[in-house]
Amino acid sequence: MKPSILLPRTLILIVALAGALVWTGCEARANAPQAAAIPHPLDPLSAAEHAKTVELLRAAGHVDEEARFAALELREPAKASVLAWRPGGPFGRAAFAIVKRGARTYEAVVDLTAGAVVSWTEIEGVQPSLLVEEFIGVGEILAGSPEFTSALAARGLSMDEVLCAPLSVGNFGIPGHEGRRLLKTPCFLLGEVSLFNRPIEGLWAVVDVNARRVLEVVDEGIIPISDAPARLDEAAVSSGRASLAPVFMHQPEGVNFTIRGHLVEWDNWRLHQRLDKRAGLVVSAVSYREGNEARPVLYQGALSEIFVPYMDPSGAWYSRTFMDAGEYGFGANATPLAPGYDCPESAVLLDAELPDDFGSTIVAEDVICIFERNVGDPAWRHFDNLIGQSFEGRRAVELVVRTAAAIGNYDYFLDWVFTQDGRIVVRIGATGFDGLKGVASRSMADPGAAADAAYGTLVAPNLVATNHDHFFSFRLDVDVGGTANSLSVDRLRRVAFEGPRKSGWVVRSQVA
Repeated sequence: MKPSILLPRTLILIVALAGALVWTGCEARANAPQAAAIPHPLDPLSAAEHAKTVELLRAAGHVDEEARFAALELREPAKASVLAWRPGGPFGRAAFAIVKRGARTYEAVVDLTAGAVVSWTEIEGVQPSLLVEEFIGVGEILAGSPEFTSALAARGLSMDEVLCAPLSVGNFGIPGHEGRRLLKTPCFLLGEVSLFNRPIEGLWAVVDVNARRVLEVVDEGIIPISDAPARLDEAAVSSGRASLAPVFMHQPEGVNFTIRGHLVEWDNWRLHQRLDKRAGLVVSAVSYREGNEARPVLYQGALSEIFVPYMDPSGAWYSRTFMDAGEYGFGANATPLAPGYDCPESAVLLDAELPDDFGSTIVAEDVICIFERNVGDPAWRHFDNLIGQSFEGRRAVELVVRTAAAIGNYDYFLDWVFTQDGRIVVRIGATGFDGLKGVASRSMADPGAAADAAYGTLVAPNLVATNHDHFFSFRLDVDVGGTANSLSVDRLRRVAFEGPRKSGWVVRSQVA
């Protein structure tokens, strides 16, 4: 791709992994201009289409009351047909589903336009993403284990006082793990706002959720539960810092974008968006208008995976190598956004329709916000001293589409940002809590502190923040100026000059 050649005004796609967003919406609240919706081939499945998919699979004898839907989403049309489609024209609709029946996993394709099941295929040797009932049910399974409840009792605790986390175990070739659907279940003390500050370290179980039984209980001995402050409200958390006067962003004349169903138009940009249960926001059909022509830029972009491996090799921690999108779901864990905190007061809040584990529809409220912001920097400026100190400048205004997903202790933010100078910036960020490990040491002066903090940092009495990584992967189908483009890598090459100046550099381009 060489945008400076394909487009007279450079359009640059920047993936900057340092911010955060995701969105799609079925309802907008605030002052966004609402125009007539334009149905699009890449619109997410509606509630009616969720129901029709389940009905057709049930009629074909593939699903019953025991079936669970790990995924139920749009089966995208072929790219060529989407590119050839024009607003108002007809298009077909199809659904893709991942269905769990007992310990078996199936993939289904359903033609919703024709009302027929196209394919039903068992996929062996895999595990679909976690289900809500598995999150909830793991506590019931542990409660039925005398070995586990006795280990809790030795700590003066009962199952009513703890929450046990359903953590994926990864694949380490451990004998007896093959073919099982397993969760590792460390627990936390309830009763505090921040249970992540109260790990019950040294005790965990391995649970087979398909068989609904505990395979293994490991008790390494009692480790003190931290008594570090754990409340989150502002009255309890004080740094002695004086409060700032409120800072607001006002748009008295309203916003500059228009929403048409799942299409958004702002300045010269036009894009389609939808929220998927696994990937979160999928941005498609992104174009930039020059004169009367809409120039294609990005056919589709979406989060592919978040890989979070922790660096502690101990028994309770070595398996914490999470795939936060594939195992837990970025869209499935989208949380309501708070105006004035998560988004500016002028932001438009949107809902999203998502399928639950039974193929029914749930409305996730306020999980998307879209807003403009004046970033406070100039998009362009020049002060010309040579012609009488003349100044000319342009404000930098951006369109931001944002969502946040709370996956365990982390709250991820994902922003797709569109700028007036032709850039798409993806910002990813995380807030919430570090993964905290309970230890015996209360300070680094304690005899065992060095060993306790070998794979992290002691951040509070009896708490170590464990070293770990976050790898964010994106799938980008870039169509700058159309499909006939390529990725060009520009490198600087030193050259020798003749004359007083002996050397310099030139740019050499090579198609990757």
